[in-house]
Parts: sequence; C-alpha cells; structure tokens
Amino acid sequence: MRKRKELFLVGVVLGLVVLTSFISSDQFVLIKNDAVLLKQLSDLSAKTNSISSKFTQEKYMAVFTTPQVSNGDFYYQKNDKVRWEQVKPNNFVILINGESVRIKDNGVEKKIKSNGRVVSFAKDMLLGIVNGDYQKSKAFKITSFESSSEYKLAMLPTVDRIGKMFTSIELRFSKETLRLKSITFFETNGDHEKMIFTDVKYNLQLDQKLFNNL
Repeated sequence: MRKRKELFLVGVVLGLVVLTSFISSDQFVLIKNDAVLLKQLSDLSAKTNSISSKFTQEKYMAVFTTPQVSNGDFYYQKNDKVRWEQVKPNNFVILINGESVRIKDNGVEKKIKSNGRVVSFAKDMLLGIVNGDYQKSKAFKITSFESSSEYKLAMLPTVDRIGKMFTSIELRFSKETLRLKSITFFETNGDHEKMIFTDVKYNLQLDQKLFNNL
C-alpha cells in the first residue's frame, strides 16, 4: 500500500511538472483579424532596400535521426536580386538577378533554363517571401498566429503544382521588430526544412558583384 502511494505521488509530481512546462511554453494562438499585422509586414518590406544575413539550414528527414545542417550567407537587393550561398558542408550558390537564374555547385556552374517551370517557380517564391509579394499571391492561403514573442504565418498552397511539393510554408517574425526570423518548408513526404536567419543587417550598400559573379 505504501509503495502504491509513493508511486501515486511520483505520478502527481511528474504530471504537475509536465503541465507547468506546457502552460509556460511559448504557445501560438490564432489571430482572427490579421489585416493590421499583414499591412505592417508589407509596409516594412517596402522600406527594405537590401538584406545581408547569415543563415543556418536544418533539413529533417525520416531516414536520418538528426537534422542535416548547412550554413551560409544570404543577400537581397530590391527588387529582384538574391544571392543564396551555402558555405558548409559544401559550396552551393543560387544567384537571381532579374530574369536570370544561375547555380554553381562546388565551383562548377550548372546549365539550367532560367525560364523553366520549376526554376521560375522557385525564383518567384523566394523573391516573394523576401520582398513581401507573398501576400499578393493567389497560390497560398495565409493564416496568422501569435505567441508572446513571435508572429507566425502559415501559408497553405491553393494550387496543385505547389501542393504536390509542400503541405505548407511557415514564416516566423519577431514580434518586437517584425523582421523575418525563419522559413520552414513542410514537404508532402513528411520531411521539412528550416532556414534560420542571424546577424541580419538591413539597407546597407551591397557590392553589386554579389549578384553578378558566381
């Protein structure tokens, strides 16, 4: 009997610990009227002429027990210039300059069709997320959430060509600065990929060689 009481008390204590952890965690709740938030995010994007940032990319796959991690540098110049350069574990560059899309893998430039359907979609989606045009896209339905420190936008595909690749794309913003903190792509096969931005600088004068030279 005494042993049962001891086990019962242990169970109660553990239950309280779990409950306390759940209550104190940073939970997201739905924002029913998000028009003000979306306008604030859009206005800030309009005022952003350039971005320079470090990023960490975490790829979660069912075949691996731990995420596959890569690191690199990200640059954006308004309206249509992006340099996404993975540095570790190997060098990989995606360069967008207007209609031009170029890719370099371990020092070798790959031949691609800039007007190809997949490449064109990837370019438009990446630029749209950075410059705020995602809000105008009819390809996604946006649902907004908030926690004590972040805003979260869940972008659900409304067209088949995107829905075949992703179940959703999640954008997280700092509640204090309204700046983008991370992007997560949830794939239809159950895997997901998260890009976290750090050491972010805005509206600096960027060397245009970043967008011209692979």
